[in-house]
Formats: sequence, structure tokens, C-alpha cells
Amino acid sequence: MSNIERSNEFAFSVVTAHPTRRERQLALAVVGMVLVGFAAVAPFADIPLLRLDSFIPSIQVVVSITSIITAVLLFGQFWTVGSRGVLILAAGYLFVALIVISHTLAFPGAFSPTGLLGAGAQTAGWLYLFWHFGFSVSVLGYVLLKDAKSPVRPAPGSAIAWTVTAVVGLVCLLTWIFTAKEQFLPVLFADRTSFTLLALYSTGVDSFLSALALALLWRRGRSTLDMWLSVTVFAFLAELVINTVLISGRFTLGWYVGRVFAVLVPTIAMILMLAQTFALNARLMRATIMLQRERSNRLASLDAVVAAIAHEVKQPLATIAVRGAAAKRYLGRTPPGLREAGSSVDAMVAAGMRANDIFENIRALFSDVDQKRQPIDVNQLAAEALDLLREELQAYGIGTSIDLTPELPSITAHNGQLREVILNLIQNAIDAMKAVSNRRRILSITTGHHGNEAIVISVEDTGLGIEPEKIPRMFDPFVSTKAKGRGLGLAICKSIIERHHGQLSVSSEIDGGARFQLILPVKPTAQPELPNPLVNVIQMPTS
Repeated sequence: MSNIERSNEFAFSVVTAHPTRRERQLALAVVGMVLVGFAAVAPFADIPLLRLDSFIPSIQVVVSITSIITAVLLFGQFWTVGSRGVLILAAGYLFVALIVISHTLAFPGAFSPTGLLGAGAQTAGWLYLFWHFGFSVSVLGYVLLKDAKSPVRPAPGSAIAWTVTAVVGLVCLLTWIFTAKEQFLPVLFADRTSFTLLALYSTGVDSFLSALALALLWRRGRSTLDMWLSVTVFAFLAELVINTVLISGRFTLGWYVGRVFAVLVPTIAMILMLAQTFALNARLMRATIMLQRERSNRLASLDAVVAAIAHEVKQPLATIAVRGAAAKRYLGRTPPGLREAGSSVDAMVAAGMRANDIFENIRALFSDVDQKRQPIDVNQLAAEALDLLREELQAYGIGTSIDLTPELPSITAHNGQLREVILNLIQNAIDAMKAVSNRRRILSITTGHHGNEAIVISVEDTGLGIEPEKIPRMFDPFVSTKAKGRGLGLAICKSIIERHHGQLSVSSEIDGGARFQLILPVKPTAQPELPNPLVNVIQMPTS
């Protein structure tokens, strides 16, 4: 996998993500604080202070713990992005965490006057030099290898295991050399508190390596980790300069402040890794919530499709059942009523064809492809819809009032979809008047002109009416005034009318009754603008 592909795939990683402007400002603020602290201490760095033997174990426990946490987090980054540079940097932090333990145990006065582990007078000094040398080398290795292309990506678990083994072995070897063979090593301290020239030169080498790493990071750094590692190396270099140039021995002001700067080295990277981990967890939680909502929306959309089919097919199926029962009665007479039975069978066939048209209409409604349209006489369409529900109107004692304006211009539309709209409106009117007992049940259908370029179709009932607060939401999905309604019929009707560039509105009288008004343009739009498919519109609300 190339670096570019890896960067795109793991954009959430600090190894590949670019720092934001706010992060850059924060990094500059940390550098500024280090500079201020360095400038404040520099004139007084060599002033001897009270010897506190407990200071070293206290401060270096923090260094060791933060270093090992940083190493673990960097190993996690290597597992994700597979960069050999990150693996080397993680090894460097692990090296610091372990060698700091040896340095603390061997430091004179920390746990015993001469140090533990059989340490000599020079053991702590040599461990300190190699502590800083190892970290400087690991940063250099990271800078040089972080963008290197590897033809074969090693197994991350195996690479981490071998790295940890190598680092532990190296720290154990160095600890053994600087303790058991301490008498054969060059002298770093002339006495308990004063450095020799060798110590100064050795610390200078560490400083040079750190400065070189900082320069390379400045030139090659692009990622968030590069930026904060630059800040870390800057603090690391400040500590080395204090120990190399500004002080001549232990337990001076500069020596104490240098140890405080040493805490910043692992702490900065640890805070960065932890912040990135928390941000990633938050992002994953948001993504999980969004996926759950998307799943709920898809299930709701599927439910909407099934409910829409059931809502539309219910009417022709009911017609087939009623006409089938009627045909059976006519055939059971003596003599059989063949004419009437044949009429019922014809109605059943028509209802079956209508059910087939409904499936085609719904399929088109839930897609973004507009179907073929044709000139339609709205008066004829309204009469056909009324005739299809004639028996149901008679069964509930509902009278009809028809006022069709003659010679209306035809409109270009999808015949089946508009017929379903009118049938839905008539069926809703029938349902609204079923419970009316104190006045006549009348269904009124009117057609007429609406200005010069549109026609209007009105369906009015004398039912119980609609509560004023419900009117604004009448066409919203899953909003219904019926006890067992799914709230999809009017939403589907509105979607169909909008596809025909029309308007569907509702009003209700104070004394009951509702009027649905359907306005359609006479002239078709040259390039119809289709709204989103209904499958994307009818979704369960989320919060």
C-alpha cells in the first residue's frame, strides 16, 4: 500500500493527519513556555541548591510511566499504519521507560548511598547518557523511515514482539555493563557532583543528534505527530543544553529544572496520543449512531414500501372479494343470474388489472425515473374513480354530488398515478363519514379552471372534519387521523402531485367536513424536475 493510499485510509491517525491551525497555535504556545522557562533559569542555572535524594525517584517515576504509556500508544499507531518509523519511535520511548528505571535504581542516594544493582559512582551517569542517546537515535530513525516505502508490510504483532524483546534485552545488557563492569569505564564525574570533559562531550553528542533530529523534523514534518514530536525534541534539547553548557554538576537549579523538562518529553507525546484516541472513540461512536439511524431509516423505508403497497392494493382486493361474493350469489339463484354474475366477474377482472397497475405505479413512485405520460381528461378520470367505489359509497349510505366543468383542457400526466390520488381522496372521505349519524353523508366532486394555465379538482365530504392543529401535518409521513391508519396515503398523494408539478392542499370547516383541493398545470414542463424518490422521503423521524 502506498503512502498516499495509506494516508487516505487512515486519515484519523496522528501519523498521517495534518495538524489544524488551532493545533499549530497550541504547539507554538508550548514552545514559547519552554523558551520562557529556559530563559528564566539560564542566568541562575549553576546555583547549587539543597540536595534532595528523593527528587530523582519521584520525578523519574513520572518519566517512566508516561514513556511506557506513550510507547504502547505508538505501537498501536504502528499496528494501524504499519510505518517502520513509528515502530522505531515506539521502541525509543520503551527504551527510555526501561532505562530510566535502571537509572533511578542506580542513582546514588535515591535508595542507597551508592545506588542499587551493585552500581558504582559512574553507573548513573552512563545510564543517563545512553538514555538520551537512545531517544535521539529513535527520533532520527523515525524521521528517516517514516515515509520509506516497504515492499512487504511485516505482521504487526510479530514486529512489535521482536522490537519489545530487543529493547528489553538492550536495556538489560547496558545495565549489566554499567553496573558489573563499571570499573572498566571512563570516568564521567570528578567527584560526586562535578562533570568531567568526557561527560560534557558525551552530552554534547546527544545534543547534536537532537538538534539534527529537530532540523529534519522541521524540513520533512507534515503530520500532527511530526509537529508535536518537534515540540518534544525542543524540550529534550533544552534539557541537554542546560546540562551541557549551563551547569557544572548535580543538584543545581539548572539540574533540577532540566529534570522537569525531561518530564515534558514523554508527556507531550502521551497527551497527543490520548487526545487522538479519545477523538477517534468519539468519532466511532458518532459513526455507530449514524449507522444505527441509517439502519432504522432503511427499515422504516422498507416498512413504508410494504405499507404503501398494502394501502393501495387493499381497495382492488376488496372489490374482488365483494364482487366475487356477489357473483357466487347470482350463480346460486334459480335460475342463475348470469348477466349479473358476468357483470361482477368483469368488475373482478378490472380490479385485478387495477391491482397490477398499482404495483407498477408504486414501483415508479419509489424510483427516480419518470414514467411515460399522456393527455388525460380529468372529468373522465374523476368519473372512473367514483364508479370504482360506487358500491362502497352505497353500502355506507353516502350520496354523491358531481359538478364537472365541461370542455376542460386535458393535462399531460400519468393516468394510473392520478387515478390513485383521486381514489385515495374519495376513500378518505368515505372513512371520514362512516361515523357521521346526525347529518347527511355527502361526497362532492368538482372540477374547474384555476386561472388560465391550471385546473382544479376538489373532493369534499361532510364528515367530522380535521382538527386545526393537525392540518399543517396532514401530508407528513406516518401522520394519520385514523385510529388504525399508517399515515402514508396522503404522503404518497402529495409525492405524486409534486411529480406532476401540482399542489395538494386541505381545509376543514368549523361545523365539520374537509375539502381536499388538487391543482394541476395544463401545460407539461419541458424537463420535469423529479423530487427525491419516496423511499428517501418517507422515513421515521430521528432524534
